[in-house]
Amino acid sequence: MSDLNNIDKICKDFNIKNYTITSWNAIDVNGDINLHGDALSELPLQFNVIYGNFYCSGNKLTTLKGCPIKVTGNFYCYDNDLKDLEYCPKKVGGNFDCSNNLLTSLKGCPDKVKGFYCDDNNLKNLNGCPSVVINDFYCSRNYLTTLKHTPDSIGFDFKAESNMLTTLENIPNCLDAYLDSNKITSLKSNKSKIKGCLHLLDNEINHIDGFKLDIGSVIFTNSGDLNFL
Repeated sequence: MSDLNNIDKICKDFNIKNYTITSWNAIDVNGDINLHGDALSELPLQFNVIYGNFYCSGNKLTTLKGCPIKVTGNFYCYDNDLKDLEYCPKKVGGNFDCSNNLLTSLKGCPDKVKGFYCDDNNLKNLNGCPSVVINDFYCSRNYLTTLKHTPDSIGFDFKAESNMLTTLENIPNCLDAYLDSNKITSLKSNKSKIKGCLHLLDNEINHIDGFKLDIGSVIFTNSGDLNFL
């Protein structure tokens, strides 16, 4: 069977329609690609440009080899066994969700996305994350010890709950910030603006020396000696 016939067969097997085959045997697709929950250990084709959403979540992928270079909509690779994001799309017009994997690095992410979600991984830092996030940025339930490398500004909510953060340094400008269940001991930070509320439930705050945040309100309980706000 020729390569072209083989690609046609695979597209038929995965109900992929409205596609064209490039000169290098990748495919462009005018529409969504839905490979969610197909028990895949690897992607079945080399994709190029997807004019829609790309779903490869809920599989057993250990690599993103074969992923499209560009996705105009959302890109979802959550619930897999990925340790890195090598081969992920370079451009994503919508949300990028790589939650619930085994990621130790975010290197390779697109530079700009609408929403970014990397909850439930093994991340110790956010190096490589997008520099522009238009909507929400979620990175809860990792092993983060620093907020360095976060975008300067996030359009909506920033969530970094249940990590190992000890400081507010490098917290981005955002609407609401959720840093519950960390190990934060002080409110010292670089200058940032949080338009809504800073959530600091279940931390160990005992002083406010160096407090610089421009903030609407603070919500917290603590195991230290701070009993106000």
